[in-house]
This record gives sequence, structure tokens and C-alpha cells, in this order.
Amino acid sequence: MFAKVDYIKIFCFLFIIMVCFNVFFSVSYRLTADDQYFINALDDRNLLSFIHERYMTWSGRWSIEAITALTIPHIWLVKIMIPSFLMLSAFFISKICFHESDIRHVSISLASILLIPHGIYEDSISWITGFYNYLLPASLGLFFFYTFVNEYPKSLKTLSVLSLIIVCNHEQVSLALIMASVFFLLSKKGRFSAYRIISLLVMVANFVILVIAPGNFKRVVSESTLRMPEYFDLNFLDKVSMGYDRLNALFFMNGNYVILIICVVLLWSLLTMQTKKSNDIISIVILMAFIACMILLNYNGIKSPLIGIVQEYKGFSPFTIIPSYISLAFIVITMCYVISQRLANYNLIIGSIVIAIATVIAIGFSPTAYASGMRVLFVAEILLVMTSLMIISRSQFLACKINAISATFIASAFIFLTKS
Repeated sequence: MFAKVDYIKIFCFLFIIMVCFNVFFSVSYRLTADDQYFINALDDRNLLSFIHERYMTWSGRWSIEAITALTIPHIWLVKIMIPSFLMLSAFFISKICFHESDIRHVSISLASILLIPHGIYEDSISWITGFYNYLLPASLGLFFFYTFVNEYPKSLKTLSVLSLIIVCNHEQVSLALIMASVFFLLSKKGRFSAYRIISLLVMVANFVILVIAPGNFKRVVSESTLRMPEYFDLNFLDKVSMGYDRLNALFFMNGNYVILIICVVLLWSLLTMQTKKSNDIISIVILMAFIACMILLNYNGIKSPLIGIVQEYKGFSPFTIIPSYISLAFIVITMCYVISQRLANYNLIIGSIVIAIATVIAIGFSPTAYASGMRVLFVAEILLVMTSLMIISRSQFLACKINAISATFIASAFIFLTKS
């Protein structure tokens, strides 16, 4: 008897190969970006002097910039690295969210990453310097967190701790990982092993080395003069409000299908309930209104009065688009409420949303909150991708329809690839 051919798994495998080839052949240097600076970074100095100069005058990301300077001149190596770390991200997202190895789960995770807003994808994955500063530490962060949660054999534990030298050399990734690790330990009483304590200490130590770099302050002064002259006059609430404004832009961004997927799945879970309380009815109305607004925005370009986005800094006013800010608060609260009511083991899901929000709010404390563009939203978007997949994996109705979900996500990702 011949074994039954699983065409869905073959389809998933071909999709993964196609994406890797697509990314490989699309990678190229940007002539007017930081790519050129790092390509020539070691032309007239050695690596140690370069790292020292950057640490003292511009950025505390010494390990990331060292790897960038060493590898970026070799375009073929970069072409291999970007799809490899993209696949690494997809693999560990699938392991964290679905708790098992299956090519369908990996393909869904990969398709979900491709469905993040195009501007975020371009700045964090397609752009070579963006890859080093965002996808590289984020993918290693996913590897570390999976190892941290499951405590694998000594060799992987050692490798995961070493990876923190790169992972915690990025402010948002460090913040997300420290919060996620502490949250996990507090939710699992009695699980403070030596490995986990050492990992936490290494995380904090690397984060401190990152943030105390003299170059950080010099960069803040330089960038505030250029981008936001009144930055030092803003108070704490102003800076939090700027971060909230960037969060508002993320949630109501054209092409943010990840948020749309979360809301559609949560709405479906409410609609299929046998008995509904008044809070459930209110949640259904809020989710339907949000989905309708997002569909109009994404497919017809029609803007709702409930949706507003500030795309650049023009003298900050925290009350520019109040209806949109209120809508954002309602949708986040509704998402968390529905998740807590409809899904088992929901702590990690709500934790992902909270950490995503924290990484975006933190952007407001930088004078380049707007000048940094879309890439600063990448970490939050990856956390929201994980939120969507954890919701799907815990949904009783959807968990048994993984083949259909694989086909749907892959088809959607194909649309993304043909448009890009």
C-alpha cells in the first residue's frame, strides 16, 4: 500500500522554498541609506576602534554593529542570512504558539510575518541595515525565549545565553524579552532554575551596557536638535502620549492584516457562543465596528472619523485625534476581555499584547519617535503575530481546521508577495 500523499504539507513546503528564494533574490544594497556607511566602516580602521567610536559617540548597539560591519560587505552572505533568520523566526514562533513541529504551523507563521504592514516589512527585513537591527535580534530573541521556557539540554542553554549578547543589544527587543521572561517566571511558581536566573542576570547586564553608552546621550542631543527641538521641554506625560500616538498609528495602519485577523477570530468566537451576556454583546458591536472601519480603510481607502493617524512630528499635541485614541483604548480592552473569557491559558496571549503596547509606548521617549519611520513598530508587530497565532491554536473551532488555515494564510501571503 502506498502512503497517502499529504498535499497540504507539500504545498506548505513549496511555499517556504518560494519565499526563501524570493527574499534571497530581492536583497540588495540601498545606495542612499546606512548600508553604504557600514560597507565602508572598516576601510580605514579595525573593528575594535570602530565599535569604541560608535559606543562613545552614537549607539550602544556594539555587538549588532560589529556583526553588521563584518558581514555586510559580503552581499551573498547577507542574501543567505536574511531568509535564514526569517525562517528561524517563523520556526520558533510556530513552536511557541502551537507547541509542536509541523510544517503547516511553520508556513502559517511565515505567512503571518509576510502579512505585517508593507512599510514595517521593508524597513525591518528587506532593508539590509534594518535586518541587522530588527529581524536579527528578534529572531534570536524568539530562539532564546523558547529555550528559556522549555529548558533544553546544556548545549542549547549555553547557546541561548550567548545569543543574549546580540538579543539584548536592542532596546525594544531587550524590553520585550525581560518583560516576557519575568512574566513567565511569575506565572510559573517554583520554576526559578539556575539557568533562568543566570539568563535574567545576563539580560539585565547587557541591557544596562546598552543604555548607559555615552553615545546614546550624544545621539539624543544631536537628533533632538535636528528632529524635535523641544524634546527636552516635554514632560513624562507628553512622551507617553507620543508613544500612544505611535501605537494608534500601528493599530489603524493601512495593511495591518494581523490586527484584522485577531479581531475577526475573536468576533467569530463570540458569535458562536450559545448564550451571550451584555458584555459580550458590547464586545461584538465594538469588534464589528472596528473590522468595518479597517476593511473600508484597507480596501476602499475610506477613512472613518474614528480613525486618525499622525505620520510625522509637527509640534506634538496629545489631543490631535481624540476619537481615534478613544477607539484604540476600546479595541485593546475588548480584545483582552474576549481573550480572557473565550480562551484557556490566556495569560501568555494577553501578556503578548501588553508587551507589544509597552515596546511602542517606549518609542515616545526618543526624539526620533517619528523620524525612525516604520521599523520601530516591528517588535510590536511580531508580538501581535504571535498573539493571533496563539488565539488560533487555542480556538476549539479553528484548531481542528489547520489545513484550511494553512491554505488561507499562504494564499494571503502570495498576494503580499505579488504586490511587493
